[in-house]
Parts: sequence; structure tokens; C-alpha cells
Amino acid sequence: MSSALPFDALTLSIDGTNLIEASAGTGKTYGIAALFTRLIVLEKKDIEKILVVTFTKAATAELKTRLRARLDEVLQVLNEIQTLGGEPEHISDGLNKYYEKEKKSPDDFLNRLIPLALGEQDGQESCHRLILRLKAALSQFDNASIYTIHGFCQRVLRDYAFLCGAPLDVELSDDSRERLLIPAQDFWRQKVATDTTLAQLVFDRKCTPEEMLAEIKSYTGRPYLKFRRPEGDLKEAQANLQETWQKICVQLEDLEKAFWAIFPKLNGQTYRRKTFENVFTDLKTNAESNRLPRLSKQTLEKLSLFSIDTLNSKLKKEYKADADAPEIIQLQALANLGRDLQAMKSAEEAVFICLQIDLLSYINQSIAEQKKSRRERVFDDLLLDVHQALTTNEHGNALAKAAAANWEIALIDEFQDTDPLQYEIFRQIFIEQGCPLFLVGDPKQAIYSFRGADIYAYLQAAQDADRHYTLAVNYRSHAKLINGISALFKQKNTPSSWKISITAMSPPAAPKAGCRHTVPPSKYAGSTRTIRPTKRFCVAVPPNIAPMKLPLRSMKQPKAV
Repeated sequence: MSSALPFDALTLSIDGTNLIEASAGTGKTYGIAALFTRLIVLEKKDIEKILVVTFTKAATAELKTRLRARLDEVLQVLNEIQTLGGEPEHISDGLNKYYEKEKKSPDDFLNRLIPLALGEQDGQESCHRLILRLKAALSQFDNASIYTIHGFCQRVLRDYAFLCGAPLDVELSDDSRERLLIPAQDFWRQKVATDTTLAQLVFDRKCTPEEMLAEIKSYTGRPYLKFRRPEGDLKEAQANLQETWQKICVQLEDLEKAFWAIFPKLNGQTYRRKTFENVFTDLKTNAESNRLPRLSKQTLEKLSLFSIDTLNSKLKKEYKADADAPEIIQLQALANLGRDLQAMKSAEEAVFICLQIDLLSYINQSIAEQKKSRRERVFDDLLLDVHQALTTNEHGNALAKAAAANWEIALIDEFQDTDPLQYEIFRQIFIEQGCPLFLVGDPKQAIYSFRGADIYAYLQAAQDADRHYTLAVNYRSHAKLINGISALFKQKNTPSSWKISITAMSPPAAPKAGCRHTVPPSKYAGSTRTIRPTKRFCVAVPPNIAPMKLPLRSMKQPKAV
């Protein structure tokens, strides 16, 4: 991928795969609307041939409003120009008349777009013809392909049902809980209830099918995830612990005597009498029961202090000659108990994780079988069905070609919230078919991992892109705040330094009048004191923010899931 270029909707190339990184406040929606308008006005694209995808229904509704308003603005300007004669020499007067009539400030995009559309170059449209095209586009705007990702996939499944191998009359359901819970309960009966070791493990952890399902639910329907099964032999760990514990029970009284014999020689800061009285009380209580020990957290933490090396190192200076005394060597048995308890805990955790992986696999297989005979789908099924139709179906290539013929160009908003499934869908339909694709997002705002969003999918798309554009002017914030945040992110060892490239923001050359917000005096509930924004408060804030940079220096790169 080439170095980042400034985003300009009127000059960028309409081909290949393009990544547009837009930080908050940089006019991302304005840029999308400008690019969409260019495609209609200058590139003469049919409004139904342009695919626009964003993240939520609310964002989709807002984007529709903004795109339609932009086209309507162009139409109003053209009408003003037409009333003046509709010739290129009337462009400037028509624009000024529109701004004056609508009481708007001059718009740089309109000032550049209209001359390009009505200029004297060969092949340019007449003002009258362009007005007719825009009126037609606006009349068809309800048919514009502006969707959420789920809405887009639903459209693909509906329009290309035969190529997708999907039912013609899919029924959408918002509630996937029962669909997942029934397979989870079946798995519990078949796998857990029939295995004594697993049954005891989930009983000890007080884990139910509902609770385990809640932990793994976000991973269902994500076939691109690969899990590494941890190693651990629970039965062997239990056998080793049983053998060690039996030896401890036989000699527990002697071990206690040995410890108190050397206790006066040990560092009193590490070995406190009351603490170790509680440790031996806990051990004796567990020894009276006919089962493996269930020691308190404090006892478990203190067992390592009985090792030979630790005891030797904690002898007081005047007793260093007593290193490796018989009592010290004898107490190693308690350290061995701690070692075996930790080994069993690790083995239990490994078995529990494997159980979760097995449950996830069982649920995914069960859902796949259900979908063969049922029309009901939840929203995430729409993505999965389209992905499978494109990647594993024998008609996948034909489906991609058909979809690419229907949508000649795609603008994908909020792309930082994508996942490998979504990216592969767009890659198959647009990149592989040679259709222009614009991916718009801000990796610094990638916060939806709990809903399956994967920043690594975004980073992969960034690597695959032919061109990289940025919006680097922040129109929303004060210049001092913009410069301060930019300085923070330019430092080394920030959270973003491991993968995400940060483009420094800058304030606009001439901030718009009336855009500065002031905080009015306010009162806290139940208080008679008025809180006023003051210079003293502003001066006090930076020293409190500055120390927040310190923990960043020790942050490690997060592990991939």
C-alpha cells in the first residue's frame, strides 16, 4: 500500500480498493456524501448501482438523509443556474444566488463540483439534462442501496436465492437464545452428565449450560476462528495430588512440629505466627475429610514458602548455618503439595476450556443442521449464509459476478467495526471482481470487539488496499485540544504504536463562527454552591492528565484471539 494521500472526493481515482481513514470530527460523513454525489453527477452512475453500507440502522437512516440532502443541494444550485440561462458563464452567479437565498456560507465542494459538471470541456452535459438526471435520481432515492451489513446480506440472499442455495422465504428472528440453549442442554446431557470427571468439574465450579453458553455465545457463527486446545491430563494430576496428599495427612503433625521448631529462626516479616497457625488449622481440617484438599486462598499462597530454597533464604543472619536442616528438608513436602494443587488447577482449567470449545463446535454443527430444514434465521446467520455461499458453494463465483454487476461500486462506512467474515464478503464481490471499493473508518474507534468486530480484519484490509487516503483536519474540537491529542499519539509506546498508524490532526485554517461552546455555570444536586469553569480549573487539568502516559510505557501488544 502506498503512503497516505489527502482525501479529495473530486480528484481521487474511482478504481481499485481505497482505504479512507477519518478520525472523529474530520468530516467523514461529509466526505462520503461528497463522493456519492460525485458518482451521480460526474461519473453518471445509476443511484441503484452504488452500494453504501454502514454499521447501524440509525447510522443508515442518518446517512440516507445526508446523501439525499447533498443531491438536493446540487439540484437547487442547478435550478438557479438554469434560471440565469444554464450556460457555464452563469455558474458563479447561480452559486452566489443559491448561497444568498439559503443563507449559507460558500461550500468549497459545490464551488468545484458544478464547474466540473457544466464546464466547457468536450462531452459535458447541459444544465437542463443534468437537472433531469438529478430529478430522476432523487425520485428513485427510496431504491438506493444504502444498508446495514445485515440488510445488504439479506438483499443478496433474497435476490440471488438460487445461487446462494438459500430458502426463498427466510423468516428473521431477533431472539437466538432458545436456538442456542437447546443444543447446549443436549450437549450437557450427552457429554457432561455421562462423564464423572466432567460432571464433578462443572459441579465444583457451579457451572450450568446457560452460564457456559453465555461465555461462548459471542464466538458462535464465526467459522474463521481457530482455537488451540490446551494440554492437560486431569486424571493424572488428580492421581499425583492424591498421592502427595495422603503422605501429608500421615505426617502432618510431624510437619507442624518441624515448622514451629525452626520458626524462631525465620524472617518475621514473611513468616507471621498467626498466618501460619491458620495454615496448619486449614490443613488439619482438610485432612479430617475423606477427599482431596480444598484449601483457602491464603493457605494456597503460603505453601510455596515451605520450599527448601525459600526457607533457606529467609533464615535470619545468625542462623544461616542452619540451612538445609532436617526440618527444612522435611517441610519441602508442603511445597510439593502446593505444586500439585497448582498442577491440578491448571489441568482443570485446560479441561474446562476444552469443554467450552467442544460445546461451541456442537452448537455450530447443530445450527447448521437446523438451517437445512428451517426457514428461520437470526441476523448473524445472514452474514454467515452469504459468506458460505461465496466461499464454499459451487456457485460462489457466479454469485460474486452477479452481485458485482448489480452494484458497480461500494462505499463501506464504519469499517473499523468489521470482522473477517464481512471483509471476505466484500473482497469476493468487489475486489476479486475488479469493482471499485472504498473502505471508510478509524481504527482508533474500534470498540466493538464484544460484538465480534476484529481490528485485525481492518489492518489486513489496510494492507490489501491499493490507495490510502486520510482526512486530517478536525472541525469539531478546539485547536489546543487537537494539537495536544496529536502530540500524545505521536509519542512512542502509545497503545496504537504496535500496529495502527496515527495521522496527526490539525485545526481548520479559519474556524467557523459560532462553533465554540462554553460551559454555563451549574449547580450539583443538593448543593447551593455554583460551579463555574475557571482558569484555575483549566490549569489544574493538564498535570492530572500527564501521569496517565506513564502506564502506557509498560503496555504489551495484545494477543490475537
